[in-house]
Amino acid sequence: MARRSTAPLSTAIIARALRAAGGNIAEAAARIKYTRKSLYRRIDHSPKLQAVLQQERMVMVNLAECGLKKILQAEEPDLAAIMFVLKTLGKQYGYVERSELDISAGLRIAGRPADEVVGEMITEILAIAQEE
Repeated sequence: MARRSTAPLSTAIIARALRAAGGNIAEAAARIKYTRKSLYRRIDHSPKLQAVLQQERMVMVNLAECGLKKILQAEEPDLAAIMFVLKTLGKQYGYVERSELDISAGLRIAGRPADEVVGEMITEILAIAQEE
């Protein structure tokens, strides 16, 4: 349930909730009676809260790595949960299923931004298709 008070909580209280919830936004929001959306908004506007969330997620990735090591050594179950964490939160640490390449960033065609040129090409193709 969302907070009814208009007085905002301090960054320290929100940080404590994030740590207690292990970086789980839904759980942290419930602890401080915020909506998830409100909590995300506070995090977006606070470098300190961003750092706390990043730290807690890093801890989760480290725990997943430890679990993966146990599975590899002892063949324990729950590989799916560990892989989920590595594929989602661990992505920024190099755990990916596929490589992503953004070639449009800064790419220019005939001195113009590539997305602008490609957009015009798509418009022309659609116009030709409508004529037929």
